[in-house]
Amino acid sequence: THSFQFRKGCMAAWFVQDAPFSLTGVVSAGHAKAPVNVVTITESSVKFATNRDKYKLKNIPSDMFGSFYVQADHYKATGEQKFTTNRPVVVYVTIDSRGDANLKALPDGFTRYGSLAFDHGFSPGTPDFTKYGVVDFPMYKKAFPPGTHSFQFRKGCMAAWFVQDAPFSLTGVVSAGHAKAPVNVVTITE
Repeated sequence: THSFQFRKGCMAAWFVQDAPFSLTGVVSAGHAKAPVNVVTITESSVKFATNRDKYKLKNIPSDMFGSFYVQADHYKATGEQKFTTNRPVVVYVTIDSRGDANLKALPDGFTRYGSLAFDHGFSPGTPDFTKYGVVDFPMYKKAFPPGTHSFQFRKGCMAAWFVQDAPFSLTGVVSAGHAKAPVNVVTITE
């Protein structure tokens, strides 16, 4: 919550503009210490990891387009997954559903959201595709305020994470005026 005051009564108007979204200081602890890239999601699939050429995440919902994907080691360690943002965000993690790794690895405070498809990149009909195929990766989410945050997977696992800008909202607007007129918030479109 913020406020300001005019120093003297006057005819005036004021505007609130959404600040550009910024994500910095990204760290992703992984088993192989692979490079970390931050990629903007623009379509329904993305290369899964910097250390695996064929692996892809698929079926990314369109409401996640524009979010940032932390492309790093395919196998996350229990070390720090860290980021700094200037805006409220929602972080999504998606974890391999094979075996019992999923719930044992889930970071604290995340709740179930949906799932993505993980594709090893093998051609259908090949022995590798038959063995590995496409795997369900359940997805979980957690909201974070602006600032520096970290979370840890509780167990090493194949996993990935996204950071999405939370929708901009303006609430509790008060404007003190001489005539105590109603306050309207209007979106400028032209």
